Amino acid sequence: MSKIGQCKLCNEKEELQLSHAVGNSVFKKISRRNSGKVISITSGNEPVAYSNDSWAEHQLCSKCERLLNHEYEDYSLGVLRGRGGTFIKTDAGLSLRNINQHRLIMYFLSIYWRAANSAHPAYKNVLLAERESEFLRHAILNNSRVSSGKVSIKISRVLDLSKSKGFTSDAIKQLIVSPFLRINENYKENKVSVCFMFEGFFIEIFTKALSIKERRIHGVLSRTQTSLMVPYLNLFDIEEIVDLMVVGYGKHIDGNSRVK
Repeated sequence: MSKIGQCKLCNEKEELQLSHAVGNSVFKKISRRNSGKVISITSGNEPVAYSNDSWAEHQLCSKCERLLNHEYEDYSLGVLRGRGGTFIKTDAGLSLRNINQHRLIMYFLSIYWRAANSAHPAYKNVLLAERESEFLRHAILNNSRVSSGKVSIKISRVLDLSKSKGFTSDAIKQLIVSPFLRINENYKENKVSVCFMFEGFFIEIFTKALSIKERRIHGVLSRTQTSLMVPYLNLFDIEEIVDLMVVGYGKHIDGNSRVK
């Protein structure tokens, strides 16, 4: 499905594709594992239900779609799925070596930018001022380096580290959470971050960069480094996701569910 319009990345009038901020391959992977069924849980009054919504809209032309897929998404998903560089599991987290962190940074920023420029309800919490959006558009289009003093990105591997261990690593990889905003009191100046979760990773994008000292903690991407220690994060320490699971369970108990 396509339509004619202005591509939001190159600004040319072209035939627009049905575009995805979080890539369609992420949704398809979950769908294949669950016989084509994806369960949708919202914080509103909507029932828990099966869904085939991949949060897409007509946004980019085919040339720009290929650019983002080739330059950023294909490589980065390969790294996240353990097929790029050296992927070592340790007691403290995942040690990623021989990776191109610039491409990872641009991948996450491209998701952030596309989400902020999307009208899909799943991305309603992702906002960008026009000036910042235009800055990122140019950087993404031209594969320009974004200064570490401009924006910071931290990734963590989500696991169920509770005593019960009710969620396997594979089950957590089946979760995609609509991005949400968080005020981080653990950082200087209570910095705001936009948070995503997919492929078993929790991604925090700080719209105001972390301090030099804070950028040295595990999980913070650096375009000048080829190694990254990705710390483990307990699923039940992500309060926003726990709250959503509680809402979903409550709907199930109240009969507000179409999932058998």
